[in-house]
Amino acid sequence: MPNLKIALKDQDPGFLRILAEFWGLEGIPEDPDDLLANLIKAMSNQNQLIEIIEVLPSQAKKAIHSLISNNGKIPWVEFCRRHGELREIGQAKLEREKNYLSPISTTEWLWYRGLLFKAFFDEGIEPLEYAYLPEEFLSIPKPRLSQNEPDAHGKAILNKKISHVLLANDQILDQACTLLTALRMGLKLDERCNFTLPVNLLAELLRAAFLIDDLRQPNTEQTRAFLEAKRAQALMQLYVAWAEGKNLNELWLMPELKCEGKWKNNPPFP
Repeated sequence: MPNLKIALKDQDPGFLRILAEFWGLEGIPEDPDDLLANLIKAMSNQNQLIEIIEVLPSQAKKAIHSLISNNGKIPWVEFCRRHGELREIGQAKLEREKNYLSPISTTEWLWYRGLLFKAFFDEGIEPLEYAYLPEEFLSIPKPRLSQNEPDAHGKAILNKKISHVLLANDQILDQACTLLTALRMGLKLDERCNFTLPVNLLAELLRAAFLIDDLRQPNTEQTRAFLEAKRAQALMQLYVAWAEGKNLNELWLMPELKCEGKWKNNPPFP
C-alpha cells in the first residue's frame, strides 16, 4: 500500500494547506516541501490519528472500518456507491468557496481530512482505481462501532425528496473563532457574522465553555488555550459544554419559540 509520502506528494499545495488546518499544524509553512514534511509527521502520529478517528461521525467510522477490514483498499466505484460521491472541484473554487467545510458525503468528509486517498492499482487485466488508506494508517485498531444505533423517530423521508445529505462537521469551530473575534472588536453579534445556527445560541455555548463572561467579553487565557488546541480537542470542549452545561438552555434560545409561564426544564443532555 502506498505510504503517506506517495499519497501526498502530487497533491496541490492548496489542498495540503487544507489538510494541515484539519490536522492542527501550527505555523503552516509556505514552502511546499516543508509543508509536506510537517504534514507527513503529523499524520504519522498514531495517537493523534486514533483520536481523530474516534470523534468521526458513525458513517465515517464505518467507512474506515471497512477499509481496514479489506486490507486498506476498496474499488473506488464500490466505495462511492456505499459512502457517497466526491465532487470534482477545482482548487481555486475549493479555496474560494470552502466546500470542504460542508461535505455532502462520507467520502468527502474523509477526503478533506486526509483520511482517504485514491489511486490506480494493477490488480487484474488492467489497472483499477481504488479508495485506500496509506500504509501508516493500517496499523491502527479498527474504530469502535456502535452496536445499538437508536431508532429513527418520525416519518421516513423518501430518497427522491432528498437533494443531498449533510453530514455532521466541525464548522462550528470556525464560527466560534469568528464570534470571539467580533466580540473582541466590540462588534454587534449580528454584524459581519453569517452563522449556520442562531448567534445567541453560539454565544451562550461559548459562555458555557467559559470562553466568554456574562458580559460576553472573551476570557483571555481560556480563549488563547481554545484557539491553540487541536481541532478535535476544541470540538470536544464545546461538546462537553453543550452536554453538561446547566445554564445552556437551547429550548429558551430558539428564535421561533416563545416560552411563557413559570415552567422549567432540565437543559443538560441526559
